[in-house]
Amino acid sequence: MSLAERVILFCWTYIFPIVVVVYLSIVLYEFLLHERRKKRRAKYLPKEDEGEFNESRNFKDIEWKDSTPPTEQDKIKNIPFTGATATLNSDALKAAARFYEIARDRRSVRKFSSRPVDLAIIERCILAAGTSPSLGPEPWTFCLVSDGEIKAQIREITESERSDASKDYLTVAPHLVLIFVKSSYGSNTDYAEEATSIATGILLCALQAAGLNSLLTTPLNCGSLSKLLGRPVAEKLLFLIPVGYAADDCQVPVLRRKPVEEILVKY
Repeated sequence: MSLAERVILFCWTYIFPIVVVVYLSIVLYEFLLHERRKKRRAKYLPKEDEGEFNESRNFKDIEWKDSTPPTEQDKIKNIPFTGATATLNSDALKAAARFYEIARDRRSVRKFSSRPVDLAIIERCILAAGTSPSLGPEPWTFCLVSDGEIKAQIREITESERSDASKDYLTVAPHLVLIFVKSSYGSNTDYAEEATSIATGILLCALQAAGLNSLLTTPLNCGSLSKLLGRPVAEKLLFLIPVGYAADDCQVPVLRRKPVEEILVKY
């Protein structure tokens, strides 16, 4: 028997069965993982959407609901709704144009003034964020940090992510808003983060409408920051937002906002 034949025989006898076992193990693992995710995600759907879970289901298929759970009386009787009444202008087109001006004026600020900001303003903006739709009970928690010592610790933890990065805005800005999402949202972690992100968008708009500036950040040392604030293990830090007024010498990049023709597709 030639050397080549002996090598082939050896591979066939010893190596080939091992390769087959490894391959089948990988296939089985992927199948079980897929089924586990499928069952876990199926639990996240609204009750009225029971049945076989559709793997192709996407974000826009979800019917988002008002975040506040209905009371027993609400479940028995609905109340009349006449549409939006609190608007920026009685003329719908002018109201939409005004809101666009407010949103367009928002910029990410990395240099803040130490000028104080009334806590009541921040609280009202967070209250507005709490009106955001979700699939059930609100999955978000807003932590407002104004204490200088705690802000200094947050800055130290955050700067440790990168040794060459200075984040002085974390101590200069009068307030920091840390937004946590409950990871045990039923079992619906994905949708909980989406709902909390929507609430965060409303918060940014509310802050801008109040004449405040902000910076949306996603810190890496989430575990250390959660521990610092004594948040429960079931919560995950999603965003950290310094809030205040821009410094007099603050600068921002020149941006070109895309016109509606580049972001809108009509059918």
